[in-house]
Amino acid sequence: MLSHYAALVKRYDTIANLGKIEAVLNWDMSTYMPVGGYDARADQLATLAGIKHGLMTSTETGDLISRAEDE
Repeated sequence: MLSHYAALVKRYDTIANLGKIEAVLNWDMSTYMPVGGYDARADQLATLAGIKHGLMTSTETGDLISRAEDE
């Protein structure tokens, strides 16, 4: 079983990876986006932003921070 600190690091790694995916999608949109693809890409980026925000602000993340501080 992971320590609370290790679980928190894993969560932040996931959030960082989502940010990297977001960067690739933004780059692709700026360089190779086919005509008519912007609406779909905007939806994809909004979904990623929502997932990242949800992970950062969740009660579970707060609990992991508190428990990691106590370890």
